[in-house]
Amino acid sequence: MTWFSTAAAIAVLASIANTAISPTSSNDCATSALCDLSAATALATVVIEQAAPEIDTASGRPCRDAPAFVRASGDERRLICGGIKMAVDALAVCGIKPRAPIYAEQSEKVVSPDGDEMFGLYDRVHDTVVVASAGSVAKLMKDSPYAAISVSEFYRSMVVHETVHAIMEANQSALPSSRSAQEYAPYAIQWATMAPATRQAFLRQFDLADTRIADVFADAILMFDPYYLGARAYTHFDAMGQSCGTASLWIAVLADMGASLV
Repeated sequence: MTWFSTAAAIAVLASIANTAISPTSSNDCATSALCDLSAATALATVVIEQAAPEIDTASGRPCRDAPAFVRASGDERRLICGGIKMAVDALAVCGIKPRAPIYAEQSEKVVSPDGDEMFGLYDRVHDTVVVASAGSVAKLMKDSPYAAISVSEFYRSMVVHETVHAIMEANQSALPSSRSAQEYAPYAIQWATMAPATRQAFLRQFDLADTRIADVFADAILMFDPYYLGARAYTHFDAMGQSCGTASLWIAVLADMGASLV
């Protein structure tokens, strides 16, 4: 099978970087493109809210502005719903939509298979975005490149990251063989939807002289310095500066990006 080039893959994402969604308001959009949600997504939100009133159920409470059910409360629930909406809106620019409601839950701690605490993850077995509590996230942010970011802004961006995983996997017939390839789109959109000042402060911590070289996207880099890989993912697709392509193009490329990212 013939696959498209990395540059073609990046074209699908590039317009998002220059039209970042405001992290402070779910009602404001930077451009008309971001405001123009697909009819399917809007309808899905209405159907979900009508089918399940805002009461706690086994699946959680529905978000008002996103096709999602969330098991959390207070500020964390608000941030989770906001992050899911940001991810859905960003992917809608490229014509990529959730194929089903998104399920998310907050846990006091999220632990990796290796026993390390994590900010969050997409549990593909249960098709659920799982994020740690704000208190646990704040502790993990200390002494990391995220330390200067407000907990609420980073928390929402973390939900964006994991939601992109959920939506992308639902739209792919197979996962890329490379883990760093799987992380490319989630990191790129996570930072594209952050406030510009926050994003630039984060990026200044890394040597990103040549943003067009893709050979840093290796699993070893992800293992030893995921922060650096995240920064490179954003700057790499931002440097391409092309408009958004079709959903089928992006999905086709990402499905084999582990082999074709050169």
